[in-house]
Amino acid sequence: MSDGAAKPGPEHPLENIVDDEEALSKCHRWAYDQLSKGRTCEEVAAELEATGWDAQEAADIAEQARQKTRHLRGVMTRQDVVRQANERYRKTMGLNWFSSLVNLICFWRLMGSLAFLFEGWMGKKHRGSVDRAAQEARGKPTRLNNEEGKPRSIDR
Repeated sequence: MSDGAAKPGPEHPLENIVDDEEALSKCHRWAYDQLSKGRTCEEVAAELEATGWDAQEAADIAEQARQKTRHLRGVMTRQDVVRQANERYRKTMGLNWFSSLVNLICFWRLMGSLAFLFEGWMGKKHRGSVDRAAQEARGKPTRLNNEEGKPRSIDR
């Protein structure tokens, strides 16, 4: 058991909270301004450390400012490339009904061509047998039978 001595502490645990949001936002603006003027990220982080910021916090502030100033330095990230490609795609395909209509017509013609090919390739036997049966029923010669109804010879 303890000897009854309690650890001294604050009556309210929220009394130890320090509001540094204003100082942090001011520091972020300063780092952004410095990087936009041409200073390096390492120089800005070193100066933040010299003014009393923790090394990790100074590095984080400098890194966030570096990421925000990418556009000023002409840096293009993968996200920027994907965003531009996505916008270009949506402009040409999604909003432009004319190009969508052209694509639809091309697709329709492709399907028709494929159907015509498969009909000629696969349907010939089926259609030919139906036509032959209809011609035989009418008494007309087919390409396999001559006028007398006898099979034609293979040697011509």
